[in-house]
Amino acid sequence: MNCKNSIPQISGVYFNAREGGILCRRCQVKFKNGIVVPAGAISIAGRFVDINLQRLERVRIQSSICVEIEKMLRYYINSLLNKGLNSWKYIKI
Repeated sequence: MNCKNSIPQISGVYFNAREGGILCRRCQVKFKNGIVVPAGAISIAGRFVDINLQRLERVRIQSSICVEIEKMLRYYINSLLNKGLNSWKYIKI
């Protein structure tokens, strides 16, 4: 987050990989390249940061949330690499 403003808990939040993650409404206007991600997916992904990897396989998540987290990860990795990966078809997240 750039400006340290709070992010309201709404249905979707703006995620910009190059700018460091979730952006507030004011920063969304300034930085155009990003994606809208459901707030639930952001919340669950944030919890993964603190979870023990051995416990991760026991976590059950709705498939719709998994799809959104996968989209976010693909966007994030492609943004960091500054190109798309041809190997996505072989990677199952």
